[in-house]
Amino acid sequence: MKQGAAMIGGAIPLRRHSGGVQATEVLRVLRQIHQLGENATGALMLGRAGRAEGSVLVENGRLCWAVAAGMRRRMSDLIREEAGDAAEPGWLEAHYRRCREQNRPFGEALVEEGLVSAAGLRKALSRHTSESIAKICSQAELRMEWMPHRNRRYDARFTFEPWRVLVAVGSLVFPEESAKAEQDLKRIVPSRGFALAFVREPGISRPFPVAVAGQLPSEEADPLAVGGWATSILDLVRAVDPDGRIVAASTPAGPSLVAWGCARTVTVAICMDTVTMARLLGRESRSCVG
Repeated sequence: MKQGAAMIGGAIPLRRHSGGVQATEVLRVLRQIHQLGENATGALMLGRAGRAEGSVLVENGRLCWAVAAGMRRRMSDLIREEAGDAAEPGWLEAHYRRCREQNRPFGEALVEEGLVSAAGLRKALSRHTSESIAKICSQAELRMEWMPHRNRRYDARFTFEPWRVLVAVGSLVFPEESAKAEQDLKRIVPSRGFALAFVREPGISRPFPVAVAGQLPSEEADPLAVGGWATSILDLVRAVDPDGRIVAASTPAGPSLVAWGCARTVTVAICMDTVTMARLLGRESRSCVG
C-alpha cells in the first residue's frame, strides 16, 4: 500500500441504483479493468467533461486502491473502526508520520506492528475502494484513460479481483437484497462449493452481483459469466413454464451448477459433486417462491 494513500478518500451514504449510483457505469468501469488482463499494472483515470472524478490503481490485474473526488470520509476512519476502542487518540497520525520517515508501506506496517489485523485492513480497503468507485460512478458516460507503469508495491493479500469489488459495490447499491442474500448463502453454500447472488434491475444490462460465499473451484472460472448463464437459462425455462424457478447442469466427474430465482434475485451455486447438487435442488425447489 503506497504511503499517503490511506489518508485520502472516504465514504458517503449511498442510495439505490436509481437514486445515486449508475450501476451500468460501475459494470463498464470494472469490465474495462478486467479486460486489461492479469499483467496490467497502472492507474485507470476516470472523469467527464474535462473534470477528474477519481482513479483506480491496478497491479497485476487486481484492484489495489480507488480515490474519488469529494469523498467525505477518509480511509483513516475505516482503519480506526477496525482497530477498535483500544486505540489511543492520535495513534494513526503518528504511525503515518513514522512510515513516511522510514519509507515504509503504510497499510502493511499497520499489520506488521499488530495495530490492525490483516483481515481488518483488507475489510477497510475493500469498503473504501467500493465506496470510491460507487461515488465516481454516480453519473453516466465516464471517460477512461489507462496509464500503465512498472511499479509494484502492493501486498497481494490487500488487493482485489475486479468481480469481488463489483460484489462489494453491489452490497452498497442494493443493501436490502445483499443482506438477505448473504444470510441465504451462509445457509446453503455447499462444502467446498461456491455461490453468488445477483440482482436483476430494469435498466441494467447484466445481473448485478450482491453477495458471495465460498471459494471458486479454479482461478480460471469466471463468476460473472456463470451469473449470465444462470439468468439466461432461467429466462428460457420461464418462457416454457412461467412458474419455473430452478435449473441445474451437471457433468459426470466435474462441478455441477444449480441456479434459482426468487423475486428479483438470482442465485447460482457451484457444487463439487452430484450428491450435494441433488440436496441443494431438493431444498431450494421447496423453499423458493416468488
